[in-house]
Amino acid sequence: MQEERPLIVSVNLTTACNLACTYCEAIHRRERIGLDDLDHLANGVGALDEPVQLVPFGGEPQVAWKALEHLIEGGEANGVHDFLMCTNGLLTNESRVDYFNQHHIEITVSWDGVPEAGDKLRIYPDGRGASADVEPIFELLRERYRLRPQVRITVGPDTAAYFARSVEHVLSFLAEKPGVKICFMPVSTVPWPEASLRAMEEALNYCADLLVEHERKGHDVSLAYNECIGVHEIGQQFLFADPEHGHACLWGIKMLGVDTDGGIFPCHTVIELRKESRAHLSMGNVKDGVPDLRRRLELMPPPEGNPFHCCYAWNLAGSGDPFKVPEVYRRIYAACITASERMVRALSPDRAEEAAGRAGMLLERTARWERDLSARTRPSPGRLESEAS
Repeated sequence: MQEERPLIVSVNLTTACNLACTYCEAIHRRERIGLDDLDHLANGVGALDEPVQLVPFGGEPQVAWKALEHLIEGGEANGVHDFLMCTNGLLTNESRVDYFNQHHIEITVSWDGVPEAGDKLRIYPDGRGASADVEPIFELLRERYRLRPQVRITVGPDTAAYFARSVEHVLSFLAEKPGVKICFMPVSTVPWPEASLRAMEEALNYCADLLVEHERKGHDVSLAYNECIGVHEIGQQFLFADPEHGHACLWGIKMLGVDTDGGIFPCHTVIELRKESRAHLSMGNVKDGVPDLRRRLELMPPPEGNPFHCCYAWNLAGSGDPFKVPEVYRRIYAACITASERMVRALSPDRAEEAAGRAGMLLERTARWERDLSARTRPSPGRLESEAS
């Protein structure tokens, strides 16, 4: 039986990148995946009895353009027609945009907004900021790309003060040709001071007002916390969309990550970890086929209802506790609820009372989930290794 949400298969085409972003935890081993492994992968996903979305990533996936083409066209030959690529955009040109159009590849450009933010995080190896070079790429996509372009803003504690201006800056490029989805991801590998957390809370309320302004103009705009999970789109979608697993982490349920050596892991985040930190999470190799849903669930069943986009694999490798929720996730989630209520009151005042009730329910469900999580047995690497064998 097929499920509505596709299995997301992220494929690490290369660990190389043309940038040296300060927040990036990827290990740049300068490796590339072999075309034969891509053939094994395409055949493997084609044999699965569930819909699949292929996600080329790296490093910078456009550095490995030949492998990118091989993945897309091999996937299509095996019945996959759902593709999403996150890119820094700097290697994009007109012919590549035409390729994205031809193969219906969704594109998310990593662009952190105003230079004060972007040039702190997204830099060239020689230390120069890349912000000024990304803006023309976004303009090119708006002019030539047939789908709605997406922008991913990475925000850290030292750039939180610029977040509202960054969202405003991206939206200012729309003019009267609207259409953009903005998503943002907090850097969670470092502690966030209270001042940065408050800055994000204030910024999200300001962003809610910006979205209201653009929606009243008829612009097709959205702001989402974490691009993977659709219900984290701020506004009515955040409050009222509640499908089964709607707020669940994708770990072990609907995501796989394939590394440059063909190794398969529960999600692409694991691939960014050092080999010794993730060996016990191996699910095999594409040469031997792609694990089915039952096999993924056997590895490590996650608790239901994770509202925070809290990555168990990352936490396990970092703190040793896969169920320890970083404070930045708690605060941003609650702030997104407040911002969503603000949008509903402005755009649909007749639903304001319902929105308040939904907000309270989500917060209570979050508290209940954390209580249940605190009592859950912490898996050890040794236990996981035995389960995986």
